[in-house]
Amino acid sequence: MRAWLTETQRGWGFVASLTSRRRHGEEHRYVMASMHILNVPWVEPVDISHAVLWLASDEARYVTGSTVPVDAGALAPFTIPHATSES
Repeated sequence: MRAWLTETQRGWGFVASLTSRRRHGEEHRYVMASMHILNVPWVEPVDISHAVLWLASDEARYVTGSTVPVDAGALAPFTIPHATSES
């Protein structure tokens, strides 16, 4: 994992770090939040940890061969028909 950017099978995603929070101001936070359907600027490391713990638990025993994006909806605008500019 990189300090504020992670590379996965599906692409790149934004993950908060102490360094990135100190380096960027409120304007950066607003811009980052506008890139997600959920009104959050970035995914916190604890959110990724929760997904990993769930995948390792018995509750996810039937989940196989899947990518679980923890991206605050960053990929959704590109796949939801009503969110595209085709009108």
